[in-house]
Amino acid sequence: MKLQHTLLSLFVIGALSACGGSYSSDDTYTALTTSVTGKAADGYLSNAKVCLDLNSNKMCDSDEPSTITGEGGTFTLTGVTRAQIDANPLLVEIIAGETIDEDEPGVVLTQGYTLSAPAGYTFVSPLTTLVQNEVDNGSSVNEAEVAVQGKLGTTLSLNEDYIAGTETGEDADEFKKLHQIAQVTANIIANNIALLEETADAANIDLDDLISLIINEIFDALDEITVQVKLAEADDNITFDADSIATTIDDELIAIEQDTLVDQVAQNEAENASTTSNLAELIKNGGINWFWSEREDGYVALGFGHLSVDSDDVFTDIEYEINAEGIAEEREYDPETDLVLTSEGWIIGDDTITNITLNADQSITLVMTTTALNETVTGTELILDGLNVKTALMHTGGDGSWAGTVDSSLIFPDGSIAYQLSFEQTMSTLYSLNFYGSCDTKVSTNPEDNCNGVWIANTPVQDLESLIVSDSSDDINDSAFRVINVSNGHIFAEVVTGGVVHFYNRNSEADTTVQLSSGTWQDITVHGKTLRAINAPASVVNMDNNAWSDFEDSNTLYLTVVEGYVRKLSADDDFGDDGEYVFNTIAAEYILANADRDNLAGDTFTETLKAIDDTTETREFTKQNLL
Repeated sequence: MKLQHTLLSLFVIGALSACGGSYSSDDTYTALTTSVTGKAADGYLSNAKVCLDLNSNKMCDSDEPSTITGEGGTFTLTGVTRAQIDANPLLVEIIAGETIDEDEPGVVLTQGYTLSAPAGYTFVSPLTTLVQNEVDNGSSVNEAEVAVQGKLGTTLSLNEDYIAGTETGEDADEFKKLHQIAQVTANIIANNIALLEETADAANIDLDDLISLIINEIFDALDEITVQVKLAEADDNITFDADSIATTIDDELIAIEQDTLVDQVAQNEAENASTTSNLAELIKNGGINWFWSEREDGYVALGFGHLSVDSDDVFTDIEYEINAEGIAEEREYDPETDLVLTSEGWIIGDDTITNITLNADQSITLVMTTTALNETVTGTELILDGLNVKTALMHTGGDGSWAGTVDSSLIFPDGSIAYQLSFEQTMSTLYSLNFYGSCDTKVSTNPEDNCNGVWIANTPVQDLESLIVSDSSDDINDSAFRVINVSNGHIFAEVVTGGVVHFYNRNSEADTTVQLSSGTWQDITVHGKTLRAINAPASVVNMDNNAWSDFEDSNTLYLTVVEGYVRKLSADDDFGDDGEYVFNTIAAEYILANADRDNLAGDTFTETLKAIDDTTETREFTKQNLL
């Protein structure tokens, strides 16, 4: 039978060839229909619409292959060709009043929104939506997945079913984390669609443009979403609540406003259309102009400056600040001079830029006095012609307060260009010891001047082992040290054998001590030095009456021994403001010509400040020295 079948096959092929009716593998790829099976999830999504987005408009149109998901989020698209599957993303439309997220069985979702996944994927989720958005922004699928994985802190494939992955295997906890991050992300998408859909319709903003803006904002906030999910999972006193985390992230990090939606969509489109910038060439031909701001204790510090290298390779770094009278004054750069941990040990770190190296790959390297602090910078070019100035200034260095200095209706003139920067540091994480008070530029071994020292029972601790107690003490005076200041006292940390840290709230007014929740600790080795990482639960670090804290944004405090005493360190893995805008001469000059500190009304300092002096003398000063 096998021989007869083979002969029959040969006969058929020969007959087709003889009559001109043969077909090639390309014909099979583009013409013959097949099917694709997959799953849709936040939790599994049943009764949602699935389609191949053949025209890339983020909508399931009537002429596109589509189906409805069943139980477990399963779907099968039929009547599609392999060419269509390989070239077009999958869409999942959550239908308000019909779709069920099986994380809450039987409860229909009240807000419609859309998820997507790159061509070739078979699992569609909020996380694959982030990947597809990076593809839409110009990345390859592999580049996009790596970028999202980096934000999530995972190497697991995002095309895997994270719900099934939580059931068994060594990666179960990691898949659980991805599921929780997806839940938070889905909440943010839905909340913003609900808030902005009506405004977008009235302004004739296309759905795909609105979704792109929302997903880009979520991508920027994804590392913080990841941190908050991890902290909630690690805190025994907190029940994971996707709604609560989503609301916090939305309030603090998702900067989309209804009244500026049109401008933000236009700015987002400009970013999506941006092209790789030759920063090396730009620095040699006019340079770049930066803006920086910081709000502290009711006062907004405004700075700006210029970086360039001329034809004779002479480096220029000019910095200005807007003083309390609103006048631009040239200032000397005040370098950071903290101790930093490098392969050479602890050294004084000076981040003064001494030169700029122009690299063959079009990037630039900012060369610091302490070369371990060097940063390599890449950029993309954005055409700003006709775009809103205030919206662009929200992306400048620091906290974006420059945006408050200009009128909300101001738009850039023709020829205005921004460059969106990305920074890569020589060291992935910089551990430093900050100086203050009498410590100044050295570490004092005098206990009274112990910089960032750790004290137990009014005695400075001299080694990490002395911090560890075998069990909780009845009197934390003998076992714990201060880590957070609250309005009525302090939070103390007690390091216990076995990797546990107990936290206590001591109320100095009522003379009471209450144990809070617990965290964890572990020792790590960095450049040959032992560092102790203490992780606190979010419920401790984010107490409402928190005045100051020794913990980083990741809710981690690092300790190590420096010159004979245990000290508290700072850890920084994001030196530059990734995504920061700098500007060409036309754009920078236009910003300065229209900036006015009086526009920052509402801050406590406004009564004592004046608008930027708009006299010829002051304006000429600005042009000559900055531009």
